[in-house]
Amino acid sequence: MQKIRAILAYALAGVAIFLAARGIGWYASRSPSVQLQRQVIAKVEELDGFTYYDFQIIDPGTDKERIADREDPDLKRHWLSGITGVEWFHDLHYVTFAQFDGVPEDGGQATARTEITDQEVLPLLKLGTIRWWALSGTAISDKTVIEIASQSEPERLWLGQTKITDKSLQSLAKSKSLNYLAIESTPTTDIGLQALADSDSIESLSLGSPYYTASGLKNLGELTSLQELYADRLPVAGAMEGIGGLPNLRVLSLRGTGIGDQELAKISQVKSLEVLHVDSTLIGDQGLAAAQSWRSLKEITMSSTLVSDIGLGMLSDCNGLTKLRLADTKCTLPGVLKLLEQTQQKSLVEALEVVFETKKSESGALLSLNLSPIEMRDEDVDLLRPLQDLQWLVMPRSSFTNSAMETIAGLGLPKLQLLNVDNSNIDDEGLQTLCELKSIRNIHIVNTNVSPEGVLAAKAKRSSLQVYRSVVRRGASAAPEPNP
Repeated sequence: MQKIRAILAYALAGVAIFLAARGIGWYASRSPSVQLQRQVIAKVEELDGFTYYDFQIIDPGTDKERIADREDPDLKRHWLSGITGVEWFHDLHYVTFAQFDGVPEDGGQATARTEITDQEVLPLLKLGTIRWWALSGTAISDKTVIEIASQSEPERLWLGQTKITDKSLQSLAKSKSLNYLAIESTPTTDIGLQALADSDSIESLSLGSPYYTASGLKNLGELTSLQELYADRLPVAGAMEGIGGLPNLRVLSLRGTGIGDQELAKISQVKSLEVLHVDSTLIGDQGLAAAQSWRSLKEITMSSTLVSDIGLGMLSDCNGLTKLRLADTKCTLPGVLKLLEQTQQKSLVEALEVVFETKKSESGALLSLNLSPIEMRDEDVDLLRPLQDLQWLVMPRSSFTNSAMETIAGLGLPKLQLLNVDNSNIDDEGLQTLCELKSIRNIHIVNTNVSPEGVLAAKAKRSSLQVYRSVVRRGASAAPEPNP
């Protein structure tokens, strides 16, 4: 028995020595990377940039993707990282110097970071673990992008509003790991687009250059892996057939491209389409006939187009709609509700949430409704009768007469505190009618026929009433609406 114990003791000692040796070896091999990560973080922060570890990126590539705070206790990280520091068990994944004024996909512009040049970025590449680089608005050149493409395995690159050229795109086209590329407002040309056509990994592409032509944009049809394409304000009319042949396309943005019904019809067979932006185009009702095959469509924005209620009816088969934007179109509230209530079985509140800015109580009651995207008419007002919990109602684009004010007063709306009927045709009589609303405190009547005397009479009737009245250019408001 003593002999067996001795053998076991020697064996355990051997295991301990082996594990210790492995630990020392791991420490020795990991230590340089840890030191380099610390140096990179310090340098990026010195330049007013930000760094993120792999564990901070939650659900990448999904609708739920987000960047979490490093100190969030709920994040999944190595159990020893709280003792040793996260840099021992996790790698830096994302570095950003970009600062945006608004959302890039919605036209937000990157702030110029001219102090961030190749000289500042190139030393950071020594780390080798960074997969996402946000360099929009910086003063980097092709040199940095070519080095990123050759030394690391980039997954996402934000390069908008930089001076990169086709040389960068030719280099990136060879990458097997790159799946996201944003190159808005760059001096790239058709030559670069032709090079990108060879990529079989890019899934999301955001473009923008004054040097692209219809011929060059036809190369987009070769990007069979593409799932998201942002080609706003580009001459895409001649490339629509190729775009319509992309088998995996989910998101397509063509704002300000000038396309019409014939061009939109060429993407009618993109059955995977979930999001479509065609604002400020010549799309009309006939063009939306293509929507009959977009059964997966969740979001469509078509403000400043020629679409009317007839076109809305073409969306009846898109049962999963969660967002519909149609400011400055011929669409009406009855048309909206017919589509979403009658054909898609949504409740009134659910239908309004799809199209308009709203706010609800914890119990689900609608408290705030902003109908400014559409023009309201006298006959539309009664549709709001079920909304008895409304506190804020904004309708600054209307052809209302005093008759509509009588309808509003007759709706009940016992909790209504703010009403905006700017740019309507009401006069002093209409304002007096609104004073009958029991809880009303603020009435906006900019650009109406209400006189100063009418305002004084209303305040004499309701001393606590605030009335915003002036005569300014049509379509403007004298004062911002309170945010409910």
